[in-house]
Amino acid sequence: MNLYQNYVALLGVTLESPDSMILRGKVHLLCGNSLLRAPSYQHFNGKSKSLFEIFPNCECRQRLAPLFKFGSLKYRERDGLQNVFRFWLAEEGHVFQIQQHYAERLKKLMGVGDDHRDGAFDWDLNMILKGRQSQQISSQAGNIDSTKSTEYRYRRETGIAFTYPEYEYSKPNKTAAGPVHYAGNYIHRAYVDDMQTGPFSACGLISTDERLLLSTHDQNDYRPIDVTEDNLLE
Repeated sequence: MNLYQNYVALLGVTLESPDSMILRGKVHLLCGNSLLRAPSYQHFNGKSKSLFEIFPNCECRQRLAPLFKFGSLKYRERDGLQNVFRFWLAEEGHVFQIQQHYAERLKKLMGVGDDHRDGAFDWDLNMILKGRQSQQISSQAGNIDSTKSTEYRYRRETGIAFTYPEYEYSKPNKTAAGPVHYAGNYIHRAYVDDMQTGPFSACGLISTDERLLLSTHDQNDYRPIDVTEDNLLE
């Protein structure tokens, strides 16, 4: 269900009229970061509100969102989907601490190797990903807040893969959250998205514009976000 609800929301953003959201804005929203820009967050909140309101109304849903067919879903699944749309809405006094949830899950996944996570991240990048034609993922610092972290390492540490120096990323991306079972029947929402490969491989590794793939002394001239934006804007 978590993937299903994400497809619904992201398709809604992708098919948004250019009059209400330009293509560059869609690129910024669909980057797959754990944190979003405030304008992107507000736009997504409005989209979630629309989905929450039209979902129970079959006639309204067919008129405003004919692309989506929910007839095969069970009533319990429909209730679960609507609860997710409600969770995505901004609620005053309640902030989903996605960075805290990300850090907790990362520490659990690293286990006894948590004290040496930097070495593990560098190994994954240089020995695994770059052996699979992922040279565009840079070993250089790629974030405005971290001059010591590599672009890939910063993503593994924070869940933030793509950044623009002129923007602030401060709002939780709730599409990366999902139900997690704890002791007994207690269910809590936490970070459940990918924590290793990241969104780099989707559109950020190859380009028809060879200029974007140039490098000097193993330092890329352009970042995966630049390649991604160019591919999506073609």
